[in-house]
Amino acid sequence: MKRGIWLVCGCIVMIGLLGSLAMAQDWYKFSWKDHSIEFKTPAGWKTTTGGDDEDPYARSLSPDSSIVVVVYTLDTKLAPRGIFEKAVKDMDLSLTKRPEEGDLNGLLIWLCEATGKAETQDAGLYVMGASYKKHKYLIYVATKRSLFKQNRQLINRILNSFTPLD
Repeated sequence: MKRGIWLVCGCIVMIGLLGSLAMAQDWYKFSWKDHSIEFKTPAGWKTTTGGDDEDPYARSLSPDSSIVVVVYTLDTKLAPRGIFEKAVKDMDLSLTKRPEEGDLNGLLIWLCEATGKAETQDAGLYVMGASYKKHKYLIYVATKRSLFKQNRQLINRILNSFTPLD
């Protein structure tokens, strides 16, 4: 009986370790020095930049295209709350929780979980207005709505990696 209990406990510990290893995978840091921001994604994601001088953006896509991270740098006088509220209205998003205001690694932010269309798909996403010194950002991390709950932990880890650069 004791041997069986130890075997079950050992299996539970191994499952926990495997889960931790999955979250401890290699991560890639994308530093966008021209716009004073960086963030991390799991290794293997493709990050590109684009847009013209008025609407520059960075976009990271998971290998299976199930999660997208988009960072727009904005030429605006809006504070993070204003950036957030404008994005919610412009993207026709429905908030699923109450927005949160705060500091994220030195970025002033206004953040909330939402549902709506992102990259033309029905999505679950986090949308964030942010600022650092003179820099203003609109950031969203989205996945198919049906995968949002499953991807929430990974999405939160990506969001928590955003850091301003001097």
